[in-house]
Amino acid sequence: MSAVGLTLWRTISREIPVSSLSLGTISTKSSSLRRSLQPHSTWLRCSQPLLYGIGPKLRLAPFATASKWRAKVPLEPEQVPLLPENATSHPLEFKRESPATIKQIFGLKIDPKRGNSILEKLQRQRVAGTIDEGIPNVDESALHQGLEWLRTNYPLDEDAAIILRLEREEAQQSQALIDRAVELGIYAPKDAEEPSGSQVQTGLQKPVVYIPQQDPERNRVLGHSYIEQRRKENMAAREAKEAAKKAEQEAAEAEAIRTGVPIPTAETKALARREKVAEKKEMWQEYVRSAYEPKGQEWPKMTVLQRLWPSAVFTATIFGLSVLFAIYYTPPPKKARIWPDVPPAAATVLVLIGMNVLVYLAWHVVPLQRGLFRYFINVPGYPSAFAILGNTFSHQNLGHLATNMLVMWLFGTRLHDDIGRGPFLATYIACGALSSFGSLTAHVLTSAFRTGALGASGGLMGVMAAWCVVNMNTTISVWFLPDEWTKHISTLAFLAVLIGGDFLFMRKGTLVSPHKNVDYMSHVFGAFSGIAAGVFINKKLDLKREKPAIKDNKKKTIALVR
Repeated sequence: MSAVGLTLWRTISREIPVSSLSLGTISTKSSSLRRSLQPHSTWLRCSQPLLYGIGPKLRLAPFATASKWRAKVPLEPEQVPLLPENATSHPLEFKRESPATIKQIFGLKIDPKRGNSILEKLQRQRVAGTIDEGIPNVDESALHQGLEWLRTNYPLDEDAAIILRLEREEAQQSQALIDRAVELGIYAPKDAEEPSGSQVQTGLQKPVVYIPQQDPERNRVLGHSYIEQRRKENMAAREAKEAAKKAEQEAAEAEAIRTGVPIPTAETKALARREKVAEKKEMWQEYVRSAYEPKGQEWPKMTVLQRLWPSAVFTATIFGLSVLFAIYYTPPPKKARIWPDVPPAAATVLVLIGMNVLVYLAWHVVPLQRGLFRYFINVPGYPSAFAILGNTFSHQNLGHLATNMLVMWLFGTRLHDDIGRGPFLATYIACGALSSFGSLTAHVLTSAFRTGALGASGGLMGVMAAWCVVNMNTTISVWFLPDEWTKHISTLAFLAVLIGGDFLFMRKGTLVSPHKNVDYMSHVFGAFSGIAAGVFINKKLDLKREKPAIKDNKKKTIALVR
């Protein structure tokens, strides 16, 4: 690259007299020379003239700091800097300097070997036009000292070197773009024309690229373009769609004028959507209503016997199977149990609680409500035999479910420990079925056909009553009552309070329950069924439990709430 600069400078010195040089400018009369200098004018930008003075000895401008190594102002074609004429040695011919010279340049902070290495790297960067890259691990002050010495002893037009470097990079980028365009098939270059004799190239210049003739109508390069074809197809499709939409709109306007019906607007469309949503909601409500109401306006006309006998047969069957299960049930060995480490009472009660929770969750799935209304709620107007048992596992309210399951855990585990799994399950199932049938009978006799009953309260009342009868010689300890009071609260007294409260709330014209939707009739039937079950268990199953001594007449105390 330095040889190119020297060639350019010598050409100028031969063809241009010294008197034609002005401060910082070079004018040429030769068109070929002007063309050879043309590529350099678009890259270099300087803030001051590069040449100071006119004469046989031209000196370079003082080199700027590192932030000004790249020129900023574009030069005219005549202002391209060249190598100085007084360059006595080739720029690449750098010779290692003596230790004294290195000491004179850098001082004592850099040893001779490292100093020569720095000078050699700086000289290479000056020639390659990459002086702005610097040298790693070298102080800026040392770089400036080395550059000042090199500029004095190895004169070189650094700006011209930078220009050549930028032109080389531009040529590489341009060629890469051309290669990419050829690869994509959007550009087909032809061989460049041979330059005429007057167009002699000197130095490093940009490659001459042939630009194909353009189509004046389409203003694009000739040749098939898939991108252009796809664009035209998309435009044609869009225009066809717009034309169809316009034709449809015109037809709608004509129809509106003929019939007098206005064209639907955004407001009318929104209103139609709301009406459609309301219609769907009404259909859904009708679906839910049909799940528990008869198809007609009235309940089916049936006699009392027709309404009760299927449920009576089902209740008797459940009662008989429960008695047989209580008598012949044999508990499995511990290794055969699913949860051998869980106490049998806790495992049994937890399974019952889980069944009630599953039915509660099923009530919140609307597609399942039709079957739930048919088989898991006791409706006198349209009775179902299976609902006698299914409603004892059914809850629609979370508070109702939580209250019943708490009572089942408190009393169910104790009764299970006293009588075993078989009698406990038989008591819960039989009392639940009997309480449901009793409630159904009462509502049918009073023609309360639209009354629905569900919940485990009837079976739980039977469990509490059976536990009180089985433990009739014990007292109940409640945590919020004084210890002196627990000596006089027996299980039978507790049972009497429960049954008396139900009878009290069932009376009309007296006290009103805070919960008017409580099925007290089911509670009463469940309690009496539990009493019968407790008596049967005490006499027939010969329970093995500790009985109080008659002499001291002391009673055992059981904590109701721990």
